[in-house]
Order: sequence, then C-alpha cells, then structure tokens
Amino acid sequence: MKKVLISIIVCLCFLLSAGVAIYMYQIYSVGSFCLDEDGYLKYMISHYDEFSSGEIVLGEIKGEDDAREKALNILNEKYNDCFEDYKPYRLYYDEKNDLWYMVGYVPPIPNLRSRVPYIVFQGSDGKVLVMAR
Repeated sequence: MKKVLISIIVCLCFLLSAGVAIYMYQIYSVGSFCLDEDGYLKYMISHYDEFSSGEIVLGEIKGEDDAREKALNILNEKYNDCFEDYKPYRLYYDEKNDLWYMVGYVPPIPNLRSRVPYIVFQGSDGKVLVMAR
C-alpha cells in the first residue's frame, strides 16, 4: 500500500512539474505576429502621433532578452499605476517587418481594468511605434 501511495505522489509531482514547465515556456518564449495581418495595430501605429507625447527610442535591440527588458522597463515607467495588474507580459516578434510587440495579460478577475498596456517597437533602433493601453 505504501508503494502505491508513493508512486501516486511521485506521479502527481511529475505532472505538476511538467505543467509548471509548460506554463513558464509559454510565458517566456517569444511568439510571432504579423503586422500586415493585424488591422488594429496597423491603425494604432498610423494614428500614434495624434496622441503621443513625443518620440521614444529604446536603442538597438540585441535580441529577445534585450527586447523584453527594454519593453518591460518603459511600460512600467509609463503605466506604473497598473503595470503589475497585467503580468505576465508576452513578447512577440514580426520577422518580416523587424518589429517587437509586448502586451500584458488579462486574467479573468472581476473589476480589473480592461485597457491592457502594450508596446510595438522597431528592432533596428528601438523606435517606439505605438505604446498605449
């Protein structure tokens, strides 16, 4: 009986560990997106100058870790009042247009703000094309 109980506990621990690993991979892996297929982002980028407070340049992006760090820093600076509410933030890359896109997560919690912070910026020089919520 003890062997069966130990086997069940070991199996449950393994399944829990696998589930956590899959969840962490999904959060920290870079997804892909295509600006050409996203009408909302295209619209927001084309009208960003109308409500922007000026040009923001993050500097050259040296890879996904650099993109993640710079995007999180600027989003936290701009939306400090609600930044924590939307963690974890997902990072996406558009290879064709060399664009990075980071967006917050909206958990199914009542009364949570519905305007999720996001940012789109160029990979070559880090110029922010749109940052809003």
